[in-house]
Amino acid sequence: MAKKLYANGVTGDVCICESDADIEHPLNNINKIYFHSALDYLRIETILNVTINLPERKQKNDWDAPSGREYEGDTWGFVNYRLYYHGLGYRPLFVGYFTSPTELVKIPFCGEFVIQTRYEDSDYGGVNYFRTILLGTDNNYLYFQEMYSLINSYDNQWKSLSAISVGARIFLMSEV
Repeated sequence: MAKKLYANGVTGDVCICESDADIEHPLNNINKIYFHSALDYLRIETILNVTINLPERKQKNDWDAPSGREYEGDTWGFVNYRLYYHGLGYRPLFVGYFTSPTELVKIPFCGEFVIQTRYEDSDYGGVNYFRTILLGTDNNYLYFQEMYSLINSYDNQWKSLSAISVGARIFLMSEV
C-alpha cells in the first residue's frame, strides 16, 4: 500500500502512514504508522568520542603467615569512573561502540565487555587474568566500571595486566 503524508492544520500533527490508518489514534494501529508527530521519540542529546585510559594492574605481594613466606596474593577490584556529566535528572538510554585504534573494528556495547585477558599454563595449573568494563548511567553521569582479576599463580612469577586505552563512541539519548 502506498504511504501518505497527512498534516492537521488544527492540531499541528504530521503523519506518514498507510492510507487506511487511523491517524487520530496512532497507537491503535501502530503497524500502519511510519511517523506521527504526536508520538514520543528518542533523540540524540550528545555524541561523545572518549578514550578510556586504564592503569597497569599488578598482583599484590602478600604474607603467608602459616608458612612464613611471601607469596603472590589474588588481586581483584572494581573501580568506577565518571565519563560525562549529562545532568538530565534521569537515567538516559545510550548506545555506542568500542573502537580499535585504527577505527577498522567497531564493537557494539552489549553488557559487560572484556577488554583484556590472558591465560598462562604453568606447573601449578592454568592462570587467568582479565579486565572488563561496563558502561552505565545514573541521574547525572555517564560512567564506566572497571573490574579486574589476577588470579594467584603460586609460581613466583609477578603477574600483571598492562595499561590499556580503549576508544568509544557513545550516543546519549533523551526524550523529545
